[in-house]
Amino acid sequence: HGFPMISRFVERLCSVDVVEAFSPPRVSLEAKKFELKPGEAWDLTTGWDFTKPGDRSRALSLIREQKPWMVFLSPPCTQFSTWSHMAEHLLGSAALEGRREEALTLWAFAMEVAELQRVEGRRFALEQPRGALSWNLASAQWMMEQEGVEKVTVDMCRCGLSVRPGTVAKKPA
Repeated sequence: HGFPMISRFVERLCSVDVVEAFSPPRVSLEAKKFELKPGEAWDLTTGWDFTKPGDRSRALSLIREQKPWMVFLSPPCTQFSTWSHMAEHLLGSAALEGRREEALTLWAFAMEVAELQRVEGRRFALEQPRGALSWNLASAQWMMEQEGVEKVTVDMCRCGLSVRPGTVAKKPA
C-alpha cells in the first residue's frame, strides 16, 4: 500500500549518513567533504551525557529514526587503559570503583548502539586503543564474533591524530 518510491524518498531525506558518539564534531565535519549527510556529534562538549539514561534513550531513538549509515563510537578508554589497571593495583580497586562502573555503563551503551546498527544492516566503527582492556570484555569478544563485524587496527597518527599541532599521539601497544 502507499507509494513506495515516495516513502523511500522521505526516509532518505530524514536519514543521515554519519553520526558520532562520545566525540565532538570531527568525523561529521569530514563527512561533508565527501558529500555525506552528517548527523550530530553526541559528546559532553555538545550537551550529551551518556551516563544519564535519558540521553542514552534519546540517542537510540534518533538512531532508529534517522537510520545513519555509519555510527562512529569513541567511548572513553581511560578506565580500560593499562595505566588505569596499574593504578588499581597501587590504589586499590575501591578507590576506582565508581569510575569503573561509569566506564562499563558507557561501554555497554556503545555496544548497544553497535548491535542496533549491525542488526539493521548498517555500519559502526568502535574506536579504542589497541591495548585497551575493553577489548577483553565479554561484550567486545561477542561483537567481534558476529557475522559482518571486522576488527581493524589503524594507526591514528597516520590519520592526523595529534596531541599538539605537529606532534603525534602514538601510544605503545
